[in-house]
Amino acid sequence: MTHGQENHKMQLFLARELRAAKRYALKGGQALHLMPKNFVVPKTAPLCFRQAKQIAHLFDQDAKRLRRTAASVGLPPPKIYIHREGAPSQHVDLCGRPLTRCITACKPHRRWLRSHLEQQELARTLLDDLRTHKHSIGLVPAPDPKHAGHKIRVVTERNPEWYSLLAGRKGLHKRRGRNRNGCLRKKVVRALRRLSSGWYDPIGLEYEILETAVPLLIEAGELYPGSEGKLLLQGLPVADANDYVEKDDIPI
Repeated sequence: MTHGQENHKMQLFLARELRAAKRYALKGGQALHLMPKNFVVPKTAPLCFRQAKQIAHLFDQDAKRLRRTAASVGLPPPKIYIHREGAPSQHVDLCGRPLTRCITACKPHRRWLRSHLEQQELARTLLDDLRTHKHSIGLVPAPDPKHAGHKIRVVTERNPEWYSLLAGRKGLHKRRGRNRNGCLRKKVVRALRRLSSGWYDPIGLEYEILETAVPLLIEAGELYPGSEGKLLLQGLPVADANDYVEKDDIPI
């Protein structure tokens, strides 16, 4: 089998599509499954995986083809290790340039994908939420004044919860400087505009925003209230917000 023939069987699956990726591999294809951005890499993993911004699993039931594909995207043969070999979830871990090359080889042959109508509507809602609520601090009279005109600082407006959580995952709460949060806000606004216009980057900020915001909105009852088959990021129905992250299905 030639390199080109192998590539046309490779398909990209996002974090919520783990089961679909395994099914596709069992049918004879190669499934590239992107792990969630907040996935905690074990301390025993190689340094390149612990420092990588994105990691993925390449599922394939054909071990020989899996090794050839891994070598063709830049992995040295001595470093190609098949996890769970012989099992339905046998795979090779990827990160860095080999992962980027695999994403390019997938169908569609572009990194930007069409977003669902539900995602576009959600992006507009989040954009309005971000514009309406912005962290601000004001001065009010102190409840226990020590002198005339004594005032204290209080938070008069807070950022949306999903945005605060996203900033925490980015590590902004550990950094000092006024422009850190402002830079992220500008990037989030641009990402939400792209998402609302119908396109998103499967390994970019758009994906991180949805992964962060959707579970919070469902738990608060603000997204699909009262419906049993709630549509999530990839259009998969679940009955409970806790089903959003299937930790038991994540192969290590």
